[in-house]
Amino acid sequence: MTNSDLSGMNETTASNYDLIVIGAGISGLTAGKMAQKAGLSVLVLDKGRRIGGRCATRRSDGFTFNHGAQFFTARDPDFQAVIDDARQKGNVDLWQFGHDKPCYIGTPTMRDFASYLGDGLVIEQSVEITNITKSDRLYKLTSQAGDDYHCHKLLITAPAPQAEKLVQPLSQILAHTAASASYAPCWTVMAGYQTVATIPEQVVRDKAPIGWAMFEQSRFAGKDDNDQPLNTIAALTCQADATTSIQMLEWSKDDVIEALLSAYKAATGWDETPTYQTAHRWLYAKIMTPASQDAPYHDDDGHLVLAGDWFGSARLETAYLSGRRAGAMVTNS
Repeated sequence: MTNSDLSGMNETTASNYDLIVIGAGISGLTAGKMAQKAGLSVLVLDKGRRIGGRCATRRSDGFTFNHGAQFFTARDPDFQAVIDDARQKGNVDLWQFGHDKPCYIGTPTMRDFASYLGDGLVIEQSVEITNITKSDRLYKLTSQAGDDYHCHKLLITAPAPQAEKLVQPLSQILAHTAASASYAPCWTVMAGYQTVATIPEQVVRDKAPIGWAMFEQSRFAGKDDNDQPLNTIAALTCQADATTSIQMLEWSKDDVIEALLSAYKAATGWDETPTYQTAHRWLYAKIMTPASQDAPYHDDDGHLVLAGDWFGSARLETAYLSGRRAGAMVTNS
């Protein structure tokens, strides 16, 4: 759901929830759904325009780019069960590239897996929480726009540096946990091409400065969202590796585009001119130093909780498992 689904609910008298989740990524959606199924009233707040965090998709000028996480795998049986259910509902499909083992992708886009997880949750987008206070066992959250929200339990699933700032006034111990995690950024270039007869089908991986690059048509066997052939339009997603993204951290988008498309040309021989191009910098992408699994992630009464992939690695499954742990805590506390 979006802001339009919550007409009239921004009033202070109508914004008192059992649980508020900050962040509509995989962890937040997982925990929020668990709490809601247990009977808690739940509100998810997210500062972005779309749910999913780095399980992201962008559509522009007729092109579709999965410009965040590229795929996911499952080792945990509970996560596998979630994936199996999402497959039955048409939100996930099996995918195999190169000689790697099979993995999974959201369908028709990566964001559709997040949509599956968030189905039925009350979610407000474009809400950035800037201040949190607590009194009489009730949390008060104030947004950048000046709106107030109240809850009895609070789950923060923002990236670790953002979580640290939010939780600092409430718990030094949890702020220290968040401060222990660190990230590398990821620059992603999106290039669209018109009237293309053939495209390179291979995935370019770990070939500096490229961490990952592929045409989206290779992901879905050359079909669009309506299962029609994509033989005249091509969308290239090209991500820099961690070392290169750090080096290019403050580069302009134009310079990043030129560097990565030149690297892709060198790797594949592709020398077409895009009709559409842009770049996106994920500031918090690859987990370099995770918080310890043994680090405190909740306060004494279990009403203030942290979760995120930064408790392990930048894998969707890690985010899910952290969200599951947090969901169990807020549900049972």
